[in-house]
Amino acid sequence: MSVDEVELADQQVEANARLTGLLGTVLLVVLAAEGVTVLDVRGMLSWHVALGLLVIPIVLVKLASTGVRFYHYYRGTEAFRRKGPPHPILRIAGPLVILSTVAMLVFGIVTLAVGPRHREPWLTLHQGAFAAWFVLTTVHVLGHAVETWKLTRDDVKASPPVPRRGTRFVVVLGALALGGLLAILSLKWTGAWSHDTRFFDH
Repeated sequence: MSVDEVELADQQVEANARLTGLLGTVLLVVLAAEGVTVLDVRGMLSWHVALGLLVIPIVLVKLASTGVRFYHYYRGTEAFRRKGPPHPILRIAGPLVILSTVAMLVFGIVTLAVGPRHREPWLTLHQGAFAAWFVLTTVHVLGHAVETWKLTRDDVKASPPVPRRGTRFVVVLGALALGGLLAILSLKWTGAWSHDTRFFDH
């Protein structure tokens, strides 16, 4: 492999990392706002549901970007091998973060879909998945915070420039737009919950 080919391969790895970093930054902001709604679900139920649906497309794209790295690293792709793996603790926590995230979102969607009269066991499962997700994601965020900040900063400033910067921003904005559409649609789905006092007693 020539020097130019090696450099191009390394840039592709960096492009993937920067997309993951951008998505991670956006997720951190949205999930921080979602965390505020947990403090008063009754008063901010519409926001809780809207933000929960907003993150779904972003999470899916982030899973895809991290899945690309996972696939190529364990497949033995040289450029991804050169970048190296995350810290062992983060490698262990990573799959658990994914499982708890998917479980939390799926159980939340099912809870919303079935309505307050048929909320169990889905609501309890959603809450349990959230508890596990919170612990695991705290470890994940702390472990990747510096790297995510640097990746986001470098891509925003295009310093150093990495190919397909525009494409990365389009992907992130597209995920936000789709999530925003889901959030708007959710406004008509929370009515039954807002008027069911048994949910809040629970």
